[in-house]
Amino acid sequence: MEKNESLPAIVEFETEKAVDRIKEAIKFADSLREILKSGEDYNKHPGYQKPALEKPGAEKIAFALNCGPQILRGEEGKIIDEQYGLKEFNLVVGLVNRSTGLSYGEGVGYGRATEKDLYAWDDEKRARILKPERIEWANNTALKMAFKSALICASLSVGSLSGYFTQDLDKAPPKEPKKDKKPEPLFISGEEKEQFKSKVFDYIDSLELNYVTEEVFQKFYNFLVLSMKVAVKQGITKDAAEQVISDIEPIFNAFRKSRYWKEVEE
Repeated sequence: MEKNESLPAIVEFETEKAVDRIKEAIKFADSLREILKSGEDYNKHPGYQKPALEKPGAEKIAFALNCGPQILRGEEGKIIDEQYGLKEFNLVVGLVNRSTGLSYGEGVGYGRATEKDLYAWDDEKRARILKPERIEWANNTALKMAFKSALICASLSVGSLSGYFTQDLDKAPPKEPKKDKKPEPLFISGEEKEQFKSKVFDYIDSLELNYVTEEVFQKFYNFLVLSMKVAVKQGITKDAAEQVISDIEPIFNAFRKSRYWKEVEE
């Protein structure tokens, strides 16, 4: 399409007609809720009240408005990497009426190619390597990303749908209310660790088990440390941790039943 003239401005404002247009816009949005499919036309993301409109949904909205997308500015892009000729794109896409050629509105979108896009897996070297032949692909991908973003932006604007959908997912989602702080986790110094290890060894030695070797002891100690790490992650207090350390006997019995236990005959 060659025509991209904008729609003529409303010279005389009439309240009733304005209200009717708003009612039609709301009716259009409600109808879309029944037609568009979750997971295809839009997606719901944790932390956001409104679903994010996707390209298939934007295309359906443009079609419903009897419009087609047309790049108005920015298609040539701007080189941001002189070494490889990588580009960034700031596109302006208009929704143009298929019958009249008039532009109903515009949307903006951004895309950027990076050096990371030039890396690909090499079966021979069994690693990701830089492949300069991917430059054109990287730039085309960035252009498509900018077009997709601009199309969604234009569809939301022309369809008066920004109250129903969003596309601003680059921003961090709203912060959750602060929860009550967990109890202070256990911190064991190097000296305390050695004392703890000695206490464990003395207990096992007191059992007078002739099949408890250094190997078995080390496995039990590792098992005990692992158990303590799990407890710390659950927010165990220092007092509770010290109690756990003092109750070595039930922990050792649990270890004997675990897969880490191994008897070694002397």
